[in-house]
Amino acid sequence: MRIDRRRWLSSVGGSVGGLAGLTAGRQAGGEEVENVENVGDASMLRCKGLLAGSLIGDALGGPLEFADEATLAAATRRGDVAGVRQWSDPVLGTDAMRRLSDSLRLPEYSVYRRAAAPYGPWMDNAPAGTITDDSRMKIVLLRAMEDANQRQQTIAPEDVARALVEFQCRRDQADSPAVAALCREGLREYRYAARWLIGDRDRSVALPVDRLWSGVANCSGQMMMLPLAIVHAGDPVAAYERCYRMDFVDHGYAKDFAAAVVAGLAAVVGRSPDGLTTDQRWGLFRDTIRKTDPMRLAEVPFAGRPLVGWLDLAEEIVDRCDGNVVELFGRLETDGRPVYYWDAHFTFAVAMTMVGFCHRYPLAALGLSIDFGHDTDSYGQLVGAIVGAIHGADVFPDELFAPVRDAMANQYGESIDRWLGILFSQRAMAF
Repeated sequence: MRIDRRRWLSSVGGSVGGLAGLTAGRQAGGEEVENVENVGDASMLRCKGLLAGSLIGDALGGPLEFADEATLAAATRRGDVAGVRQWSDPVLGTDAMRRLSDSLRLPEYSVYRRAAAPYGPWMDNAPAGTITDDSRMKIVLLRAMEDANQRQQTIAPEDVARALVEFQCRRDQADSPAVAALCREGLREYRYAARWLIGDRDRSVALPVDRLWSGVANCSGQMMMLPLAIVHAGDPVAAYERCYRMDFVDHGYAKDFAAAVVAGLAAVVGRSPDGLTTDQRWGLFRDTIRKTDPMRLAEVPFAGRPLVGWLDLAEEIVDRCDGNVVELFGRLETDGRPVYYWDAHFTFAVAMTMVGFCHRYPLAALGLSIDFGHDTDSYGQLVGAIVGAIHGADVFPDELFAPVRDAMANQYGESIDRWLGILFSQRAMAF
């Protein structure tokens, strides 16, 4: 994707201009971070990369989410996934990484997943580039933020709850009956909790928040909350705290996973990492996740902070597999101990392992997260956000970005440039 920076910066210029005079934030250790008065070109490209990468990763994984072995074999034959489990030489060197990067493409829903589904595409035979529930959760967040901006208020959990209750594909037209039915089913559990949060006690439509997903610590917050990193770019502690307060869609330790990822993303999309190499930004991302603990979970007796153990495991898997991607896949599936493949810890571990394994080849990391299988759209959207924030939007070729951009505009009336305007307007009020 080659971006006309002047045109793009102009499209969000009004919001960016509103940042003047804002105060400095804090890093994980408490020291002052860069003043956010000015937003640099490179930092803006990383912000855009976070959003674009997350949407692209979702669209890459959507057609193959929880695909069976026969479907994955067909995808391998068509070249839509690498099929590394069948490789005679599973050790990935530089040339293999480059081939993986060059071969990445968006699979066609009409080949693998023709029918609409509540947690998948909301149309039959959806075009390549169509997003799933992982990105719809971000649309909910951004619409809630837009409404808060209009009231000149910082966003609150109740705003997200109302946006969930009111959600339809496009704000300018009603959903068809078929899409409305998909929306009711796909958001039903979240809406029960949302209505309860805003005060509804009719148990036919509202149920306590802690009932959501039966209390399973899952990846809902890692789906929804990532854009908050842009609101607090350069200030990971504030990003963590905002996410932790906002995140009523998660339970237990899942809140820490989501907030820590948002903190890591906030660190790398700020201006301070402009002069760093991509290796250094990857290190900054990992270190920020590990060190940012304003809730002092590491001090909790007996339980400690589970995130640290899963981060250690991801790094250990990368180190021990020594370039062997089949071993990497196998160790993830055994040592990762998934109960549901959308567990908070497992989604996080998959993303950290894939990016760590090939962080210098971000498109290869995306491709492997899809080839791994299971909850491919959730893994893809998180990997995409991480590599986009580290490498910037330029890392994604137009053949990946354009179909996603068009599908978002046609199906939801949304665009990344408009999202950036919303996020920077909210940022101006957050400080």
